[in-house]
Amino acid sequence: MVARDELYATTTIGPALVVVLKPKHLLDIVSVERMGAGLKELIDRSQGMPVVLDFSRVSHLSSAALGLLISLQRRFARQDGRLVLAGLSSDLQEIFRITKLDRLFDIRKTVRDAVAALDKES
Repeated sequence: MVARDELYATTTIGPALVVVLKPKHLLDIVSVERMGAGLKELIDRSQGMPVVLDFSRVSHLSSAALGLLISLQRRFARQDGRLVLAGLSSDLQEIFRITKLDRLFDIRKTVRDAVAALDKES
């Protein structure tokens, strides 16, 4: 079993809660489900604070991980919250483009870019 603190770390930068995803590969269903449960808790406790998911350490995602992201985005939308993805590798960007998920998510090149965009909105 993988502990949540092995899956992600959180910090606050400017107006956003930044969640750094730690695993290089988000492929196995157990890790994806544990991460999903923890991230859903974070969303519920964020009280409207925008969340930036930092993918800079991640190189591979499973379809289950993509499903989790879609679920998180819907959860944010229901709560009038903001979810921004940052630090996607070129391979991950291509997956988001091919699946047209780049239309669903606000994707920024870096966490710094994401926080700057959120700063402008506040």
